[in-house]
Amino acid sequence: LAFRELLEGARHIKEDPVILRLLLLGILPSVLIMPFVQGLMPVYAEEVFGVGPTGLGLLLSSLGVGSTIGTFVLASLGDYHRKGLLMLASLVAMGLATVAFSLNPSYRLAFPNLLVLSGAMIMFASTSNAAVQSVVKDDFRGRVSGVYMATWGFTPLGSLLAGGLADRLGAPAATLMAAGVLVVVLAGLARWFRPLWRYQ
Repeated sequence: LAFRELLEGARHIKEDPVILRLLLLGILPSVLIMPFVQGLMPVYAEEVFGVGPTGLGLLLSSLGVGSTIGTFVLASLGDYHRKGLLMLASLVAMGLATVAFSLNPSYRLAFPNLLVLSGAMIMFASTSNAAVQSVVKDDFRGRVSGVYMATWGFTPLGSLLAGGLADRLGAPAATLMAAGVLVVVLAGLARWFRPLWRYQ
Protein backbone atom coordinates (compact mmCIF):
# COMPACT_ATOMS: atom_id res chain seq x y z
CA LEU A 1 0.00 0.00 0.00
CA ALA A 2 2.75 2.45 0.93
CA PHE A 3 4.68 1.64 -2.25
CA ARG A 4 1.57 2.13 -4.36
CA GLU A 5 0.91 5.52 -2.74
CA LEU A 6 4.50 6.50 -3.38
CA LEU A 7 4.11 5.60 -7.06
CA GLU A 8 0.91 7.62 -7.25
CA GLY A 9 2.71 10.60 -5.74
CA ALA A 10 5.56 10.26 -8.24
CA ARG A 11 3.07 10.05 -11.10
CA HIS A 12 1.33 13.18 -9.85
CA ILE A 13 4.66 15.05 -9.73
CA LYS A 14 5.52 13.95 -13.25
CA GLU A 15 2.20 15.15 -14.63
CA ASP A 16 2.30 18.59 -12.99
CA PRO A 17 4.76 20.92 -14.78
CA VAL A 18 5.08 23.34 -11.86
CA ILE A 19 5.71 20.74 -9.16
CA LEU A 20 8.26 18.85 -11.26
CA ARG A 21 10.20 22.02 -11.97
CA LEU A 22 10.05 23.10 -8.33
CA LEU A 23 11.56 19.81 -7.24
CA LEU A 24 14.35 19.88 -9.80
CA LEU A 25 15.07 23.53 -9.11
CA GLY A 26 15.38 22.81 -5.39
CA ILE A 27 18.29 20.47 -6.04
CA LEU A 28 20.49 23.23 -7.50
CA PRO A 29 21.32 25.28 -4.38
CA SER A 30 21.69 22.18 -2.22
CA VAL A 31 24.36 20.83 -4.59
CA LEU A 32 25.99 23.91 -6.11
CA ILE A 33 25.76 26.69 -3.52
CA MET A 34 25.83 25.85 0.18
CA PRO A 35 28.38 22.99 0.03
CA PHE A 36 30.78 25.28 -1.86
CA VAL A 37 30.28 28.19 0.54
CA GLN A 38 29.29 26.98 3.99
CA GLY A 39 30.99 23.63 3.56
CA LEU A 40 34.28 25.19 2.47
CA MET A 41 34.14 28.06 4.97
CA PRO A 42 36.94 26.65 7.18
CA VAL A 43 39.16 26.56 4.09
CA TYR A 44 38.29 30.15 3.23
CA ALA A 45 38.94 31.26 6.80
CA GLU A 46 42.36 29.61 6.91
CA GLU A 47 43.72 29.89 3.38
CA VAL A 48 41.96 32.93 1.85
CA PHE A 49 41.16 35.31 4.70
CA GLY A 50 43.86 34.16 7.14
CA VAL A 51 41.64 34.30 10.23
CA GLY A 52 41.39 31.93 13.16
CA PRO A 53 38.46 30.14 14.81
CA THR A 54 36.88 33.39 15.94
CA GLY A 55 36.90 34.75 12.40
CA LEU A 56 35.42 31.51 11.12
CA GLY A 57 32.66 31.71 13.70
CA LEU A 58 31.81 35.24 12.63
CA LEU A 59 31.69 34.22 8.98
CA LEU A 60 29.30 31.38 9.75
CA SER A 61 27.23 33.62 11.99
CA SER A 62 26.76 36.07 9.14
CA LEU A 63 24.95 33.32 7.24
CA GLY A 64 22.44 33.09 10.07
CA VAL A 65 22.03 36.86 10.20
CA GLY A 66 21.43 36.98 6.45
CA SER A 67 18.79 34.26 6.72
CA THR A 68 17.02 36.24 9.44
CA ILE A 69 17.07 39.40 7.32
CA GLY A 70 15.77 37.45 4.32
CA THR A 71 12.93 36.06 6.43
CA PHE A 72 11.88 39.55 7.54
CA VAL A 73 12.03 40.84 3.97
CA LEU A 74 9.90 37.95 2.76
CA ALA A 75 7.38 38.46 5.57
CA SER A 76 7.12 42.16 4.75
CA LEU A 77 6.03 41.31 1.20
CA GLY A 78 2.82 39.74 2.49
CA ASP A 79 0.74 37.78 -0.01
CA TYR A 80 2.90 38.70 -2.97
CA HIS A 81 2.31 37.66 -6.56
CA ARG A 82 4.75 36.30 -9.15
CA LYS A 83 6.31 33.81 -6.74
CA GLY A 84 8.02 32.15 -9.69
CA LEU A 85 9.90 35.32 -10.55
CA LEU A 86 10.89 35.78 -6.91
CA MET A 87 12.38 32.29 -6.91
CA LEU A 88 14.28 33.11 -10.10
CA ALA A 89 15.55 36.39 -8.65
CA SER A 90 16.65 34.59 -5.48
CA LEU A 91 18.58 31.99 -7.47
CA VAL A 92 20.26 34.66 -9.58
CA ALA A 93 21.19 36.57 -6.42
CA MET A 94 22.65 33.40 -4.93
CA GLY A 95 24.69 32.76 -8.05
CA LEU A 96 26.04 36.31 -8.23
CA ALA A 97 26.82 36.40 -4.51
CA THR A 98 28.65 33.08 -4.81
CA VAL A 99 30.73 34.38 -7.72
CA ALA A 100 31.56 37.53 -5.75
CA PHE A 101 32.49 35.50 -2.69
CA SER A 102 34.82 33.24 -4.65
CA LEU A 103 36.64 36.25 -6.12
CA ASN A 104 36.80 38.28 -2.91
CA PRO A 105 40.10 38.29 -0.98
CA SER A 106 38.85 40.70 1.72
CA TYR A 107 37.66 39.35 5.06
CA ARG A 108 35.51 42.40 5.75
CA LEU A 109 33.81 42.37 2.35
CA ALA A 110 32.91 38.72 2.87
CA PHE A 111 30.26 39.66 5.44
CA PRO A 112 27.87 41.65 3.21
CA ASN A 113 28.48 39.06 0.54
CA LEU A 114 27.35 36.26 2.85
CA LEU A 115 24.38 38.28 4.07
CA VAL A 116 23.07 38.57 0.52
CA LEU A 117 23.77 34.92 -0.22
CA SER A 118 22.02 33.50 2.83
CA GLY A 119 19.16 36.00 2.55
CA ALA A 120 18.52 34.92 -1.03
CA MET A 121 18.79 31.28 0.00
CA ILE A 122 16.09 31.52 2.67
CA MET A 123 13.83 33.48 0.34
CA PHE A 124 14.17 30.81 -2.32
CA ALA A 125 13.61 27.95 0.11
CA SER A 126 10.57 29.54 1.75
CA THR A 127 8.98 30.60 -1.53
CA SER A 128 9.48 27.27 -3.25
CA ASN A 129 8.16 25.37 -0.23
CA ALA A 130 5.06 27.60 -0.10
CA ALA A 131 4.58 27.10 -3.83
CA VAL A 132 4.68 23.32 -3.45
CA GLN A 133 2.13 23.45 -0.63
CA SER A 134 -0.24 25.65 -2.61
CA VAL A 135 -0.05 23.76 -5.90
CA VAL A 136 -0.35 20.18 -4.68
CA LYS A 137 -3.79 18.65 -4.25
CA ASP A 138 -4.78 17.76 -0.71
CA ASP A 139 -4.67 14.03 -1.40
CA PHE A 140 -1.03 14.20 -2.49
CA ARG A 141 0.33 16.95 -0.22
CA GLY A 142 2.08 14.68 2.27
CA ARG A 143 3.75 12.50 -0.35
CA VAL A 144 4.86 15.39 -2.57
CA SER A 145 6.11 17.42 0.40
CA GLY A 146 8.20 14.44 1.47
CA VAL A 147 9.77 14.18 -1.97
CA TYR A 148 10.41 17.94 -2.01
CA MET A 149 12.20 17.82 1.34
CA ALA A 150 14.30 14.93 0.00
CA THR A 151 15.77 17.27 -2.63
CA TRP A 152 17.73 18.96 0.15
CA GLY A 153 19.25 15.58 0.88
CA PHE A 154 21.50 16.08 -2.14
CA THR A 155 23.74 18.35 -0.04
CA PRO A 156 26.16 15.51 0.86
CA LEU A 157 26.70 14.92 -2.86
CA GLY A 158 27.51 18.61 -3.25
CA SER A 159 29.86 18.41 -0.28
CA LEU A 160 31.69 15.50 -1.90
CA LEU A 161 32.09 17.50 -5.11
CA ALA A 162 33.14 20.62 -3.20
CA GLY A 163 35.78 18.80 -1.22
CA GLY A 164 37.21 17.05 -4.27
CA LEU A 165 37.37 20.18 -6.42
CA ALA A 166 38.74 22.32 -3.60
CA ASP A 167 41.51 19.79 -3.00
CA ARG A 168 42.54 19.95 -6.66
CA LEU A 169 41.80 23.57 -7.59
CA GLY A 170 41.52 25.45 -4.33
CA ALA A 171 38.35 26.66 -2.62
CA PRO A 172 37.85 29.89 -4.62
CA ALA A 173 38.19 28.17 -7.99
CA ALA A 174 35.88 25.33 -6.92
CA THR A 175 33.24 27.79 -5.71
CA LEU A 176 33.49 29.85 -8.88
CA MET A 177 33.08 26.71 -10.98
CA ALA A 178 29.96 25.67 -9.05
CA ALA A 179 28.41 29.12 -9.48
CA GLY A 180 29.21 28.97 -13.18
CA VAL A 181 27.44 25.62 -13.48
CA LEU A 182 24.38 27.11 -11.78
CA VAL A 183 24.28 29.98 -14.25
CA VAL A 184 24.71 27.64 -17.22
CA VAL A 185 21.93 25.33 -16.01
CA LEU A 186 19.51 28.21 -15.43
CA ALA A 187 20.29 29.71 -18.83
CA GLY A 188 20.15 26.38 -20.64
CA LEU A 189 16.84 25.35 -19.07
CA ALA A 190 15.24 28.80 -19.10
CA ARG A 191 12.65 27.79 -21.68
CA TRP A 192 11.85 24.56 -19.84
CA PHE A 193 11.44 26.44 -16.56
CA ARG A 194 9.09 29.00 -18.15
CA PRO A 195 5.89 27.58 -16.56
CA LEU A 196 7.51 28.10 -13.18
CA TRP A 197 8.53 31.70 -13.83
CA ARG A 198 4.92 32.45 -14.72
CA TYR A 199 3.64 30.89 -11.51
CA GLN A 200 1.67 33.37 -9.42
